[in-house]
Amino acid sequence: MTQQSSSPALWHDPDRLTAAARLIAPDARLVERLHGLLGLAAQLCEAPAVAIHLITEHQVTLAALNLPDGPVALEHSPSARALASAAAFVEFADDDATALSLSDGTPARHYAAVILRDGQHRPLGTLCVLNAAVQPLPAQQARQLQTLADQVMALFELRLQREDEAGVLRDGQRQVEIAHEQSEAYVRLLLDSASEAFYSIDTEAG
Repeated sequence: MTQQSSSPALWHDPDRLTAAARLIAPDARLVERLHGLLGLAAQLCEAPAVAIHLITEHQVTLAALNLPDGPVALEHSPSARALASAAAFVEFADDDATALSLSDGTPARHYAAVILRDGQHRPLGTLCVLNAAVQPLPAQQARQLQTLADQVMALFELRLQREDEAGVLRDGQRQVEIAHEQSEAYVRLLLDSASEAFYSIDTEAG
């Protein structure tokens, strides 16, 4: 049985929302690698549909196979509900999962997910598999899904690290530009002062 915490409070936690927002809009290379992991998840879990969802102000689909990729309101999102769980692995069945449908319109009657958590253990989203039939995942498949979820987060962490490093580099370059601009302004001030002094001396001599 899934242990639940206060869903609305967790959904709207500012720190969690900020962390999740940084993962939106992955580049093409990252999307390609995420789809590769989704293909493995579908194969290992024998599931017709898989997705990586982020939970922000609504459910955001970063990558999916055989699932619609549009936004879903939190109250209709099993992934948002899953975030309220204290467990690493969550399963819903029957009516709990029917808020989502497969791409062909077939209702998803079984939902299983691993919670995606960052280095501060904040729940940001899910790696989930869905099935039109109620088919609970065996323990081995649940462990394999967790391994793939770890790979998903490793890719995200690498992307964030690169963005942070690029930001530091841009800040450093800007500081150099500012110092250069200030130096040029100081030199111009000295030259202007020297020119005025020379003009004054020349006038007095004349």
